[in-house]
Amino acid sequence: MSNNRAGYITVFIAMLCWSLTFVWYKEVYEVFTPIGTVFLRLLIASVLLLIFTLSIRRLQRIEKSDRLTFLALAFFEPFIYFFSESYGMKYVSPTEGAVIIAVIPLLTPFMAKIFFGDRITALNLLGLVISFAGVVLVVTNTAFHWKAPVIGVAFMFMAVMAALGYSAIIMKLSGKYNPFTIITYQNSIAGLLFLPLFLIFDLDNFMAIEFTFQNTWPLLKLAVVASAVAYLFFVYSISKIGIVQANMFTNLIPVFAAIFAWYMLDDELTWRTINGVGLVVVGLFLPHYGTVRKRYFFLKK
Repeated sequence: MSNNRAGYITVFIAMLCWSLTFVWYKEVYEVFTPIGTVFLRLLIASVLLLIFTLSIRRLQRIEKSDRLTFLALAFFEPFIYFFSESYGMKYVSPTEGAVIIAVIPLLTPFMAKIFFGDRITALNLLGLVISFAGVVLVVTNTAFHWKAPVIGVAFMFMAVMAALGYSAIIMKLSGKYNPFTIITYQNSIAGLLFLPLFLIFDLDNFMAIEFTFQNTWPLLKLAVVASAVAYLFFVYSISKIGIVQANMFTNLIPVFAAIFAWYMLDDELTWRTINGVGLVVVGLFLPHYGTVRKRYFFLKK
């Protein structure tokens, strides 16, 4: 544990950063539109990541045979993912958004089963059922009628599907290119894909904005902290504790998001919401029960 302490600390910080994005979306939408937010977020993050990866000499050249694969990667995430998440967060609360996005790790084994023939366990299925029950509690009222706008929930689930497509492609590239290269190129390519949308649908709104530190600060937090720093911390943690252990920490995002939304935005935190978030977390951890149990007994010995 002592040798991996830095990995656990950095992955914990990354989860805190990503939890705050659901709050920062609400702040940034007071000035910027979803399309403008995503484009500027990608632009700032791409410049920072490019400078960083070049400075540490970790930016690899993409082989010609992999160019279309990188394009597909960036199309699913960040392009479709950020587009869907940004519009979804315009309608749903930070807690609702975080809880829906939290099902991505649960659905990933089903994607792996379809594309790579991986095995699905009974704990995967049980965890999926429990987590979806938690999602239902969060996005509906006591009469089980939709509390969250259906269009917002639909956009958030579109983001989930995009993340699954991204996961299928990243498995093919991760063994060939280092994480710094993948993250830098995927943000840069997605920024270019968003450029026409920005110029057609948001340029007039962008030109009318009176930029001040106060109204650009939430955007900078999304770009610098969430799209650059958090990804780098997460990549570093993977090198120290491995992808399985690092991914388990993503289960904390809905918990942190609910607390931040309640504290910073006065978001409603009812017992129904608390129970829903709790079910989601239980369902997310359930497939990893065997791994956690083995690690516990190993450390005990």
